[in-house]
Amino acid sequence: RRSSPFAYCLKRTIVVSLLNSTIGAAASSKNPNNSRDESGYLVGQLAELGPLLLGFYFPEILEAAFKRSEEKSQDLSDSIRDLTGLHPTKLSVEVISALGLPNLFKDILINSVNSQASNKDPLINRAAKILNCSVDIGSAITSGRSKIEIDTKLKNLQQNLDLDPQIANQLVASLPRVFRDHCSSLEIELPSLPEFLESYSESTSTGN
Repeated sequence: RRSSPFAYCLKRTIVVSLLNSTIGAAASSKNPNNSRDESGYLVGQLAELGPLLLGFYFPEILEAAFKRSEEKSQDLSDSIRDLTGLHPTKLSVEVISALGLPNLFKDILINSVNSQASNKDPLINRAAKILNCSVDIGSAITSGRSKIEIDTKLKNLQQNLDLDPQIANQLVASLPRVFRDHCSSLEIELPSLPEFLESYSESTSTGN
């Protein structure tokens, strides 16, 4: 079902992955027209894998976590941790290990949820910052948050990554089209992203 918790998780996974890919490319090149960062797309997918696995194998737990998030106005990952005692990212880390993927991916995910696990590699630390920004913005968008809340997330993105406001706005403005095209290429049907996101193309900085 398009409105089910699993569909929400799938939609959020795609949005976070696309954001992580485009933000990563823009942050490294300072060029909004730069090609996407494919490794960033994969990191976004891995970061959101936990809730998808939970929804596939234990749909009743995901349903309860989804309701808890709505009641407490908190992120789905926090609700899953409250109910299971396990942060979804830890599930993703275990999958990375089981698949024998490079430790780079695991290090990025661990750093993104544990600020005390700061890695000596500045590239990993920066990738973790990009992922956190992508998750924050992606969660706000897919959860139907207000434009004011999305503006706040975008300001955090600009400050944390020293990203030009106009570039950040353009990335968000293009997201509905990119999301729609991506879903079409995957041959899946999911609810569209809010139309007001496209209005960010008319802004030179968030809040304008």
